[in-house]
Amino acid sequence: MPPAQPTSYDTIPYPSRVRSQTHPDRLATVATLLGLQPAPVEQCRVLELGCGDGTNLVALAASLPGSAFVGLDLAPTAVEKARAFADAVGVSNVAYTQGDICDVTVEWGTFDYVIAHGIYSWVPEAVRDALLSVCRRVLAPHGVAFVSYNAYPGGHIRNMFREMMLMQVQQFTDPQERVDQARALLQFVGAGAPPGSPYEELARYELARVLDYSMGYLCHDDIADLNRSFYIGEFATHARQHGLQYLSEADFFETQHDQYPEAVAALLARLADQGQVIEREQMLDFLKGRRFRQTLLCRAERVVDRRPRPDLVPRLFLTSARPGASAEGRDGAVEFASATCRVTTDDPTAIAVLHSLRNAWPACVTFDDLVADLRVRLGSEPDREHVQGVLWRAFCVDMAELHVHRPPIASEPGDRPAASALARAQVRQGLDVTTLRYTTVNLRDELSRAVLALADGTRDRQAFAKSVAEAVGTSDDAEVGKFLRATPEERLALLDGRLRALASLALLTGEPGGG
Repeated sequence: MPPAQPTSYDTIPYPSRVRSQTHPDRLATVATLLGLQPAPVEQCRVLELGCGDGTNLVALAASLPGSAFVGLDLAPTAVEKARAFADAVGVSNVAYTQGDICDVTVEWGTFDYVIAHGIYSWVPEAVRDALLSVCRRVLAPHGVAFVSYNAYPGGHIRNMFREMMLMQVQQFTDPQERVDQARALLQFVGAGAPPGSPYEELARYELARVLDYSMGYLCHDDIADLNRSFYIGEFATHARQHGLQYLSEADFFETQHDQYPEAVAALLARLADQGQVIEREQMLDFLKGRRFRQTLLCRAERVVDRRPRPDLVPRLFLTSARPGASAEGRDGAVEFASATCRVTTDDPTAIAVLHSLRNAWPACVTFDDLVADLRVRLGSEPDREHVQGVLWRAFCVDMAELHVHRPPIASEPGDRPAASALARAQVRQGLDVTTLRYTTVNLRDELSRAVLALADGTRDRQAFAKSVAEAVGTSDDAEVGKFLRATPEERLALLDGRLRALASLALLTGEPGGG
């Protein structure tokens, strides 16, 4: 077999990171709420098409040791890096193959979850066909496929600036020069657009977005040779041609409409009641100016139940969405904020529910645990059906999360604190760190990074403090210096503060040895 030919992704790697929307827990939870019977997250098979350097798939494999993971990528260098990363973390339930999407045949077996992030919009039509064909070919009867792509109508705005950048870079062949020229063009437009005009606002938004990009993102996304956007109706039609149907978005709250003005919500509700799911999704895209979709697909023959299902809440695990501030308002009302929304309520039960979930952060709780806590907070037995409704509405506006899987997160550091093997490997390599909530954090300070790297579950506090001092003994960092100058008792207090901060980021595990 001839050696694989290098691709542009070998020359300029596409930045890879974990994507929480692709976690089997997310896919299985949404599928469960919509009437499917997905495979147990703890014992499933997952295929990632275009796995890149393996960051996402290794993190999944590390979090679900009883499941099996397969990654495919066209770039030989990416596959080599993925295999090396899996070895460094010590996961054995993931395998990587270098090859084309068309290489995936029925001999690969069936998969409960298929992930295809960052492919559909950036490949020729024949490859898009092959991608959906593979999803249908290998997807288990109640399986779920995740496919992301650029979307209209927001894609029109993005494409306008993309065309400008392509005109600017057309005479350049060196990738770094192309990236530099693209950024320079947007800086020029952003600086010179008419002050206070809508165009200036758009230009500055695009400039901020592009400047936040790494070289790999800009090279392979905005100024790539292929980059198409699609209306949801186009995508859904293409999926049906391959025996697949639209299930939902990976962010379930994106499919909901209760937060809109009454007249708008009423129209969207009518479309939903009439079974016009794609038409409603298109209207939502028009309202949001959506640029990007993370769509879930299932087999066309599955019956999808789109009724609200608060009655399923007691079967699931519960967490707060990443909590923001909360503030007391008038007449007992309280405003709560998450990363995506704000809600104000004067309902004592709703207030108690949201406070209880935030107090438990970052751990998952059961419905019965929550009810027990509410009994104390409210001073009486809560109405369980009302609590279910509160949780369902909170989930639909991204104020709470529902899960079918409960990761072993420690909300407080134990006697022998432990982080996951994945997080310890990442911090030793100087990488961003994957939390047990499957998000990414950048630990910038040296002392926290040293503490995390040593959190392997083998040390009590005294031994831990001694090991940290030895690990950072040659550093001139100010916080490290404070730790080294501290008395033994002060060191323990400083260490405990760092451990509690790591626990609040969902970086400490309740499993012995860190898993």
